[in-house]
Amino acid sequence: MKKIVFALFFLVSLTSHAQYWFGPKIGINYVDPIYQDKSFERDFYDVENDFDIQAGLALNYTATDLYSVYTEIIFERMNRNLVNKTDNPITSISNTTNKFLTIPVMLRVSLGRLPFHYYVNGGPKISYWLASKGNLVLSSFEENIDPDTNEVIPLTYRVTFKEKKANGEDILFVENPNRLQFGLTAGAGAFFDLATGARLMVDFRYTFGHSNLGFDSVADSFDFPEDEYVESFEYTMNTISVSIGYLFGYNAEFKRKGRSTNKESN
Repeated sequence: MKKIVFALFFLVSLTSHAQYWFGPKIGINYVDPIYQDKSFERDFYDVENDFDIQAGLALNYTATDLYSVYTEIIFERMNRNLVNKTDNPITSISNTTNKFLTIPVMLRVSLGRLPFHYYVNGGPKISYWLASKGNLVLSSFEENIDPDTNEVIPLTYRVTFKEKKANGEDILFVENPNRLQFGLTAGAGAFFDLATGARLMVDFRYTFGHSNLGFDSVADSFDFPEDEYVESFEYTMNTISVSIGYLFGYNAEFKRKGRSTNKESN
């Protein structure tokens, strides 16, 4: 019985300190694509890391001064750039921009005193692959030169996940996409309580990508020779991100107290 009473008291104490913080955030991703087939990178291509953006809404549920649950709904762009190695006589340059809707859910431990706090957090991350587009340059394209820049005109394309829509030269059909992506994320940061009652948050994070984008390679969507280039989707993307958020506070307990006070005064 004592254990039950203690558990109820603990839950009530958590609720009494409960507060929500929510607001917009924006940041930069440093993207590192990792291919399942190591020879794809080692023998033929240089896989270049790149920067891209993220933006969305953040929500932090503060149960106590120490513990809280943090989540986001953000739009992320992640680039993947391939350049053939110098000893490869066949020119092949492939650049792809992948777009995701991402929701991480993390347990956060906050330390420090007003007005400055710092924290560590970590947890799972779920992403949904929305769309992709890119461009491709092959040796067979070298006859098509832009007269103004004297450069090879790349083939631009967009990715589709439905075979019935793969009916154009600028469409790349991914037959076996893995649109639901999983990962693990961890990081640290700080937030500052402002005089306006809001918070300014600065967040640093590393995400380990656990899922490949697809389970096959595409070689015939553009009618180019298979021995010249094969587009592989069997890769994950690890990221390092830096972001800034502006959060507004809402305390449900204060709202309830304010309503009861108004009723008594009336």
